[in-house]
Amino acid sequence: MGHEPGDDWAEEAQSEYEAELGARYLKELGHDLYREHFEQAVAEFTADRLQSYYLHRPDMAGAAIRMMERATGLQEMCPSGALLFATSAIEITIKHLLVRPIVNGLVHTEAVADVVMALTPEQTGSDAFKRLTFGILKKIADLDLVAYKRSGANRILWDEWKQLQKQRNDLIHDGTQPSESVMATAIPVAAEFLNVLFPAVLKALGLAVNGCMMIQALPKWGVL
Repeated sequence: MGHEPGDDWAEEAQSEYEAELGARYLKELGHDLYREHFEQAVAEFTADRLQSYYLHRPDMAGAAIRMMERATGLQEMCPSGALLFATSAIEITIKHLLVRPIVNGLVHTEAVADVVMALTPEQTGSDAFKRLTFGILKKIADLDLVAYKRSGANRILWDEWKQLQKQRNDLIHDGTQPSESVMATAIPVAAEFLNVLFPAVLKALGLAVNGCMMIQALPKWGVL
């Protein structure tokens, strides 16, 4: 069948409806209803939706990888510049490679998930999103980010990330130079998120990033 004139109206109405659902879901995230149903949300989350999300976007890790490459290239000549790119790599990893796929799996409709993420960029660092992300990563990949530390570090990885983020913001908005110790941890912390945690999630789903920066199924694994 060909494209009917009424199809455009129907699609637009559907998009508006999905946007309204996203707004309602957004409201719930900040209220008691979200917190009350946290355990249920984690328990009902299914790995197959997460795996499917990654397989349908095989190039989604490229942006974070490129940010990481630029950070590494600036490490010797401009440590503060390396910190800027490293924190960008972390934010992309958290928001686009971890949180967005999880939100999509929770709301069951990609358009609604996109609305939630677009309307609440600040929520990706909130306690609600953090607890939700931590809970699902624990379930899917047995990663306990509440206590996770990178090798040789004496601080929890998430705390290291929040310190990096604060000093990055101070640099951008106030011109405050980051401390040498923080600049020295920027690339290792970014590498832990992008090169250790994210691959661990993919591996738990039977996936991996190949040499061409594309996500693919591991040999002998199929779609869950």
